[in-house]
Amino acid sequence: MLVNMYGMGQSLLNEARLLGLTTVTERDAAAVTAWIGQAMGVTARASGGRVPILAVGAAKGGIGKTFVTCLLAEGMRRRGFNVLVWDSDISNPGLVPAFRIPNSSPSYLHLIQRGAAHWNPTGITPFIFQPDHTRGGNAGWGEIDFLVGSHTVARVENDVRLPDWQGLYDGVAQLDAYDLVIIDTPPDYLRRPYATHTLMKGGVVVLPCPPGARERMGVAHMLDHLRETAPDRLNRCSILTAPLPMPTIGAWAAFVGRMRGENVDVPAPNTSVGSLASDRAA
Repeated sequence: MLVNMYGMGQSLLNEARLLGLTTVTERDAAAVTAWIGQAMGVTARASGGRVPILAVGAAKGGIGKTFVTCLLAEGMRRRGFNVLVWDSDISNPGLVPAFRIPNSSPSYLHLIQRGAAHWNPTGITPFIFQPDHTRGGNAGWGEIDFLVGSHTVARVENDVRLPDWQGLYDGVAQLDAYDLVIIDTPPDYLRRPYATHTLMKGGVVVLPCPPGARERMGVAHMLDHLRETAPDRLNRCSILTAPLPMPTIGAWAAFVGRMRGENVDVPAPNTSVGSLASDRAA
């Protein structure tokens, strides 16, 4: 999925489409929002159904995972969605300063300690933080609430066991007050495979992809992992990227290949999308 296609990015749309990347040229905000929701599988749910869950994943830190979480949450709020943001990266709780969450807000780590009998909507609700500054706004706006684990970098002994996190996930999915849950997941996706679990449970995974070569390779490694663990659900995995300079744009083809189950190497820096598309057609 390509976003912010302006300037040079506009000239690359046709080449991106040749590679099978999903694009949109609409300019109306409501139309773009509806398209993103459809592409990610985020739709309105019937009363009593499981809330849609979207996990923002990464194979390394510092690639904008928390930034994308913030943008998605605020964007959905401004379009009338009530959003719950779950900060699952207790090793680097970037959402706490980003949304000015005070240290007095509750922590779901205490809920984990209470045991599985409390991992249900009734037990979870008291641990959800509802700040005043993410409520209200213009007419028709929604609200953003938070499920926070740690307000500072958590110690190793405070880490959540995977079965406990999965149990809490099932409880969060039953919450009726929200149109969407967005999970900011940790980068150590093998030890804490929260994004993988979300995908296997029918949710959506978003992978931010900055222009850097190391960051692109990190996304490719994450895609390899998802293809091995949930090969039939890769259609619910999206890559969010911004326009790249022409010398580095060729790496997009590698991502498309990984998504299709192909073992595609990242091309040389001077390889264009157009030449790669021609090679694939040949």
